Amino acid sequence: MVNGDFFFLQGWLDATLIGHNFIQVANYVTLFLNNHPKPDPMLKQKVLQSADPLFRDMGMLKEKIQ
Repeated sequence: MVNGDFFFLQGWLDATLIGHNFIQVANYVTLFLNNHPKPDPMLKQKVLQSADPLFRDMGMLKEKIQ
């Protein structure tokens, strides 16, 4: 990938995942990562960065439920 592709990718991932707080969305991200065990390291980093707020929300919601 060209360096600029990752900037576009980060923006696209952020826009796609922002505001979601559903366990199904977190599961899809996890499923993607599990089905691609050796992605480009920069791609994996971008996915994890964009999904971090979602995963944090799921942890916070889980704590409130239990």
